[in-house]
Amino acid sequence: MSKTNGLEVRQPKVSVVMPVFNTQEYVGRAIQSIVQQDLDDWELILVNDGSTDGSLTILQDWINRDSRLRLINQKNQGLSGARNTGISAANGVYVYFMDSDDILCAGALSRCAGMCDEKSLDFVFFNAEVFSDEIHDPNVLQRFNYKRKFFPCYRIMQGATAFEQLIHQDEFFSSACLIFTRLKFLESCQLRFERGIIHEDQLFTALLFLNAKRICYIPESFFLRRVRHNSIMTTSYSLRNVTSYFSVARGMLSYAARYKQHQKVVNCYISQMLNAAIWQAHTMTRRDRLWVFFACLREWTTYIRLKTFLVLLFKKEKTEL
Repeated sequence: MSKTNGLEVRQPKVSVVMPVFNTQEYVGRAIQSIVQQDLDDWELILVNDGSTDGSLTILQDWINRDSRLRLINQKNQGLSGARNTGISAANGVYVYFMDSDDILCAGALSRCAGMCDEKSLDFVFFNAEVFSDEIHDPNVLQRFNYKRKFFPCYRIMQGATAFEQLIHQDEFFSSACLIFTRLKFLESCQLRFERGIIHEDQLFTALLFLNAKRICYIPESFFLRRVRHNSIMTTSYSLRNVTSYFSVARGMLSYAARYKQHQKVVNCYISQMLNAAIWQAHTMTRRDRLWVFFACLREWTTYIRLKTFLVLLFKKEKTEL
């Protein structure tokens, strides 16, 4: 049992945190995938993050159907703010972050909780597959890869060791939806999602790995990620993407300054992340590319390769209007 405002509250095995913002077409299926789990001992915390479509009506209908669902309404704070609200409200032994347009496969919660219980783990992580009801071009879907081919399965490892290996194998996937973690461990890290940026998982998940003592990889695709038009994953690359990656890099450097034993792996992670981010910036307008170039010169020359700079400056850019 846990206590909220002096009252005892039943502690479920798992708290599922689901931020919701204008996903009326998809959120019902996402909720259904939790309700249909073979593990019954869970709570689903629905954080309505200022939706302006019909999402709230759908959430209220689901709340009336199942007492394990809880609804929190708040003004729009973005994905990070909504997840942080959910963490603060969670009562479970474990916490899982679910997006409101995706699907969790049956049996995922029981498998993850069972593994964590059996092996006394801080967290487990797993793979994902992508799908789309709107995008039928296989070339687009193939851009999104969430499957690991080389990382050892079911081996208990220290988080920092696993993190370094995943980076070198190019198999570190930062999505928080691929992590199932013990709530007490998360609280002990005093870790929350960075507000005001996108790509917040790049910072959150990396720090989760670096703090963990016992983790394990389950080589199954428990999570189904929806690829749709006008989502964060498919909208045009912009300065907001780049500046968010810069914020993640600063957060990692701040951590490494306090925990110098992780400086080497942090530097490797920042280099890999920023080179990929700056390389992708070649799709932006000439003006924005020059802004990125000079921002990198001021702060990130240690991490950016010459070839990446050449791609940024000279690779064919999109047509400017």
